[in-house]
Amino acid sequence: MIDDRNKQIGVLATIIFHVVLVILIVVYGFVTPLPLPEEEGVLINFGTDAVGKGEVETMISPQPAQPTPPPPKSAPETAVASNKGEKEVMTQDYEETARIEEQKRKEREKKAEEDRKRREEEQVRKQREEEERRRREEEQRIAEQKRRIEESTRSAFGQAATNATSDGTGNAFGNQGDPKGSPDSRSYTGGQGAGSEGIGYNLTGRTPQGGRLPAPQYTSNQDGVVVIKVKVDRSGSVIEAEFQPKGSTITDLKLRNAALQAARMAKFNPDPNAEPIQVGEIIYRFYIR
Repeated sequence: MIDDRNKQIGVLATIIFHVVLVILIVVYGFVTPLPLPEEEGVLINFGTDAVGKGEVETMISPQPAQPTPPPPKSAPETAVASNKGEKEVMTQDYEETARIEEQKRKEREKKAEEDRKRREEEQVRKQREEEERRRREEEQRIAEQKRRIEESTRSAFGQAATNATSDGTGNAFGNQGDPKGSPDSRSYTGGQGAGSEGIGYNLTGRTPQGGRLPAPQYTSNQDGVVVIKVKVDRSGSVIEAEFQPKGSTITDLKLRNAALQAARMAKFNPDPNAEPIQVGEIIYRFYIR
């Protein structure tokens, strides 16, 4: 019984001891003391060598303090040099910027001048093309005019063929007229002549007095035909003359007036049996003089 009691007391005491130990560890073992303690080191004997012998410290006279050298006086100069260097850099930057701007300005002026020259060249080219186009059109117009003149001349003097199968005032099939007549004339009877002066006529039953008609007086730089419509009385005199556009290839006023003046002077053979007023044509062929 006594042994069991002692065991119980021992166990209880052990438990109490460990509980108290745990409490102390928790309270004091995991708390950082504030303020923190200063760090401490190990003192080392004063000396001048890595090894030595003996127990007596050798006294060494203290070394005289070395005077501290004065600070260099070049600091202001360095600052001045630094400021000067900065100014030089700024000046160089400004000069470089100005040079670049000047170069850009020259390039813009050069480009503007090139554009201006290109526009002028384009304008000159277009003007030349327009002149060339007008020249070709004028050549074509002149060639066409000459062709019409030649065709009208051949027609006026009976040198042109006709594709007509039937034409006239009769009652039978055929092409009424004279083979030497003009396809532009609507007079189906009469005569037409052409002398050395290039004058033809179309007047039924009449012939020029003296065998020829008066020639117009003119100077001209063009060829062509002028047709004059005339009215002739029984005595053969031309009592009226007017320009007839049909069959004419010249519209020049001077040549027309020359043809009218010559037509008014024309005389045909008298015919008392003719119509009181007989209508016909006089055809004048003009040459370049």
